[in-house]
Amino acid sequence: EGSEKHHTEKLLRLDPCMMCYRPRADAPDVAPVPPSPRSAPGGGFAVKSITFGSFNAMMKLNTPVIKLWAKVLKQVDNSKLVLKHTTFAAEDARLHLAQRFKEAGVDPARVLIEPPVMKTADLLAEYNRIDVALDTFPFPGVTTTCDALWMGVPVVALQGKSSWSRTGGSILNAVGLKECIAMTDDQYVTIAALLAADVQRRTELRAGLREQMRTSPMCDERPFVRRFENLVRTAWRERCAKQSGAATH
Repeated sequence: EGSEKHHTEKLLRLDPCMMCYRPRADAPDVAPVPPSPRSAPGGGFAVKSITFGSFNAMMKLNTPVIKLWAKVLKQVDNSKLVLKHTTFAAEDARLHLAQRFKEAGVDPARVLIEPPVMKTADLLAEYNRIDVALDTFPFPGVTTTCDALWMGVPVVALQGKSSWSRTGGSILNAVGLKECIAMTDDQYVTIAALLAADVQRRTELRAGLREQMRTSPMCDERPFVRRFENLVRTAWRERCAKQSGAATH
């Protein structure tokens, strides 16, 4: 509500979610979360390195995104960030992005900017390396967010004020992960840090998130189509009635 001012066309709201996701039939199995903490040589414990990740396109990695992700890395000790997308095929692009993280105060060694994996099934398998996915803003991921969730990886999203900047939150809400929706930068960092520290919660999500998503409105195709058709039909009838009324005056 309130985003009408950003649009020239009338907005139609499609509840409970504006989109639907069909998982790939060749999606790999979800790998379990590696045990953490684990025994360290000589006694004591060594906290597992936490791997954040984003497979979004480079053009979405604006300066505010990089600065906020840098805060996440600084907040979570022994963490790293994996970035992977077709836009990172060029070495110059990878070097340029690494420099931007360095300017944000992050050791480039903690940011793994990797060339693309061309087969989608292989790309999905890469999520088995990721503990927590970080969404971009104000233009969030869509398919990337759904893919991460399907692979059992929680996604942290920053809720915007415009309709297009709320896509990530809409997806998470539909799947039942309101806990991953941040309203402020500070909340974003806190949510990411809490997920990184909560091995039990991440283990539960790895084991159950795919089924949770499968039974959510995000994968409920036929009812989604019916809702969409009804919405368009209602809009058309309202338009016809308006034109008919104008013609009688």
